[in-house]
Amino acid sequence: MSVNFKNRGNGYYAGVQKKWILFCSLVLSLLSPEIILAAESAETTKPPMAGGGLLIWLICFWKRKNPIGGWLLYYFITLFVGFFISIALTLAPDNLSNFNPMLWDDKIMYFFFIVTTVPSDALLLAQIVLTYYLLSSVRRDWKHILILRNILLAEIILSLVSIPIDMNYWPDTGSAFFSGYALVVSSIWYFYFKKSVRVEYVFKHKNWNWDTFHPSKSFAK
Repeated sequence: MSVNFKNRGNGYYAGVQKKWILFCSLVLSLLSPEIILAAESAETTKPPMAGGGLLIWLICFWKRKNPIGGWLLYYFITLFVGFFISIALTLAPDNLSNFNPMLWDDKIMYFFFIVTTVPSDALLLAQIVLTYYLLSSVRRDWKHILILRNILLAEIILSLVSIPIDMNYWPDTGSAFFSGYALVVSSIWYFYFKKSVRVEYVFKHKNWNWDTFHPSKSFAK
């Protein structure tokens, strides 16, 4: 599909800039998805090699014996980091104007922009709201994990929808890359909350005990 880039609207470029800033900021705090997967199943307590997130990793490793520790704590920390960065960038005047339809010459592009951005922000907010229950030792329950899985699954579906839209309408901005990155990360966390022994015993059985799972052999549990 050929695209007349002049018809994107003035607000579009603020959104692209926001995505780049957000991605670069998150890279500083997130370990690569491959390392997350490897650490979840690795039989080691040694820190994985990574370009960023060393401080966060050390905090999670230090708290690994607690119910909310290890990679579970890592999820919550990076979730809040991403949320606050996203809020700060969204509230910037130039980025808020990006949602003004009057700034878009091509209304179809504006529609697809909304489709690929607003739902993802809503899903991020839904995860933040859910942490109110997940982080509370009194309120946490297995049903909240099932809800979280559905949210992550929705993120996966949204990313799959966003990739072809980004490739067709904005092939030179890197938007498809962001959608692909979101697909990978959402998939990793989805399978983490589906397979993690820690998650099952903290939220379902509610009898997490670090010593039961041979901590000298595995940091992931």
